[in-house]
Amino acid sequence: MHKLNYGYDSNVILDHCRDCDGLWVGDDELGGVAVHVKGNPRVDALGSAFMAEGVAVDEERRKAEYLVSLFNPFSWSLSIPYRTDIRVVSPPILVTAIIAANLAAYFCGLSGWLESTRSLRCYGLVPALAAAGHNYHAFLTSMFLHAGILHLLGNMYFLWLFGRNAESSLGRRDFFLLYFVCGMTAGVVQVLFDPGSANPSIGASGAISGVLGCFARLYPDSRVKLWEGRDQRGTFSARFYLGAWFLFQAASFLKDVALDLSPGVAFSSHIGGFLAGYVLAPVKEEARTDLQGVGI
Repeated sequence: MHKLNYGYDSNVILDHCRDCDGLWVGDDELGGVAVHVKGNPRVDALGSAFMAEGVAVDEERRKAEYLVSLFNPFSWSLSIPYRTDIRVVSPPILVTAIIAANLAAYFCGLSGWLESTRSLRCYGLVPALAAAGHNYHAFLTSMFLHAGILHLLGNMYFLWLFGRNAESSLGRRDFFLLYFVCGMTAGVVQVLFDPGSANPSIGASGAISGVLGCFARLYPDSRVKLWEGRDQRGTFSARFYLGAWFLFQAASFLKDVALDLSPGVAFSSHIGGFLAGYVLAPVKEEARTDLQGVGI
């Protein structure tokens, strides 16, 4: 046994066994160690540094896991955002009206008021027709048609989650312009990249991608909470989450181009809409003043 000073300024002397590398601590020494640790600012600072490092490592690990999961078809679709930390400061009247219009168009189609094949050819965006100078109205009308109830509900969910904050920040007039400009820009991008396609493109996802781009520009440091399965939650910055979403769209588009596939999802329109929304959104320093914990 030899004597070991617990800390150079602790005045706590412990018995150290060199054979087993163990410490023999009596009640008095244990009490002295507790007092030294509790009241020592250097120890507190060291503990805080280790905690901060651990949080940073855990954050990077979760980001890496999420990026990998994006390319796993069995897991990426389960990472559903359900809340942001942005307070909605005004009633989302325009977002509600757009959702109502999309629901009305869908149920009118189900009722037979719009015959499905005719409506797709006439009101859906067919790149070959648009490239030939026909059916320009479809750049607008295609935003109100959806292929099924899941397509519709998924788009409307993302519009509701991120669109309310964009409408509150931009105001109704500017949000109205941004939504439809992004939607039509997304259609133009799709026609440019696939001008010979005879497949109708429908859905509001190009316009809603623009809303996501706008949100990423307005609130890059806000927190987006994800549901990642049973009893699992994740939180990422909007910059990371929406950036990862954009990366997935770009990678999927490049894969389709490289393999000469006919995509079932208009990834090019998502890319075009997102970039349009990001570019058109103003940079507001006061946007972060709206931060509060508010759900959907």
